[in-house]
Amino acid sequence: MAVVTAADDGTDAVFREAGRRAREDILTIDRLATSMRLAAFRGYLTDAVRSMSALVPELLAAAGTDVRSALQRLRPSRGWPGCAGRSDHAAAAYRVRPVVRAFGRKSWPQVAPRFDIHALPMRVGDAIVTDGALADWVEVAVAGTCLDVTSRSDAYELSTAGGMARIRFPGELPEIVAATALRRPLDDLVDHPLVRGRGFVAGKVSCGSGETILEFKVGLLPLETPWRD
Repeated sequence: MAVVTAADDGTDAVFREAGRRAREDILTIDRLATSMRLAAFRGYLTDAVRSMSALVPELLAAAGTDVRSALQRLRPSRGWPGCAGRSDHAAAAYRVRPVVRAFGRKSWPQVAPRFDIHALPMRVGDAIVTDGALADWVEVAVAGTCLDVTSRSDAYELSTAGGMARIRFPGELPEIVAATALRRPLDDLVDHPLVRGRGFVAGKVSCGSGETILEFKVGLLPLETPWRD
């Protein structure tokens, strides 16, 4: 009795075509799901995000971009969508960390509350604007109802979170300067083009481990997302 092979009856070609179609169908489904997830994410941003820290437009302009372009780059974070609509103090994003010396209303040493945009507990989305290869490393992020930004170079790091800002730079201020820094004009403590002459006032100064961190209030600006109908 003759043995009939797949090649003899044409089923080999059918088998291969079925595999090709299955892979193409799944790829189409994945692309559609990705598009729907992004649409849902942007719909949430349109409804929920209403402000940005006041330094965001200037920090983005210094990076060669603008707010609208940065918003288009945003993609959901790992916490999405479980963190959607949950604030958990994310607008200010304060975390308590021990520092070596913290100058404020109380004498030091103490445990100083500091915000950290890199660890916003309810971050819903983020995007790298520039990767630091040819310029500063710049990232935008959304937590709570606010758009914020971090700009980092070899000389400093400037970040915002919910209307507050923090500038960090190598080296420690002289002890007598740091100890009397509360409510002093920021221009007396640091020279940076994006904060110079803006009337910002030091809210906290932390020195230790060879660096200085200045925290100050910058306020909020209204934000309109580009996806609103």
